[in-house]
Amino acid sequence: MAKSKKKKKKKRGESTSGGTMSSLRGGMKALTGQGPKKKESTGGKIVTYLLLAAAIGLLVYRLMR
Repeated sequence: MAKSKKKKKKKRGESTSGGTMSSLRGGMKALTGQGPKKKESTGGKIVTYLLLAAAIGLLVYRLMR
């Protein structure tokens, strides 16, 4: 008869093999743009363009002064 092996309980703070490296790899893929593409919401686009316009406006103001 084959005995079923029980899964060992993971202690707190103990990582599984490859868990940390996998998450780092996934983060690097997302950072470099190789991961899955996420569509930016309309509100996010508006905020992005407002911040970009503010930065350009501040740069022009500082250069013209």
